[in-house]
Amino acid sequence: MTLKLKKPDWNKYESTTKKYLGRDIFSKSPLTSGMLTEAAKMTYEKTGVFVPAELALSQAQFETFMGTKGRNPDTNPFNVGEYDEGTKIEFETLKQGVQSYYNLMANDYLGDNSVVGLLENFVNSKGNRYASDPGYESKISTQMDYITRNYGAL
Repeated sequence: MTLKLKKPDWNKYESTTKKYLGRDIFSKSPLTSGMLTEAAKMTYEKTGVFVPAELALSQAQFETFMGTKGRNPDTNPFNVGEYDEGTKIEFETLKQGVQSYYNLMANDYLGDNSVVGLLENFVNSKGNRYASDPGYESKISTQMDYITRNYGAL
């Protein structure tokens, strides 16, 4: 079951991401609410799959602390194509890296699954894990709950 909505509220999406990214701890983040909202919207229009802001924000936080840490945070804030043994995919721009994440989530992770399913076992349609951390699902779930409670659910 995929997470498909008739008409996503893009204003709420942008408002939620703006409030969350506006926190002092993310002052050095290159990510913007407009960038995330635009990528989510483009992916939704192309695939019909909605990638929740709470999921994207949680993953960006754990993957690269919102694009401020890691191997290639300037262009890859979600660590798409980053593996424990090294980098497999590189992006030229931050916008390209963000859009790649949304496309990946819609096509490979949420296309045949739900967010709830991912939070139980964060694997794609081929059974590959998004992250090697065995506690990844719990961390993402806890952070998504925090965002929903404090910054609004979509």
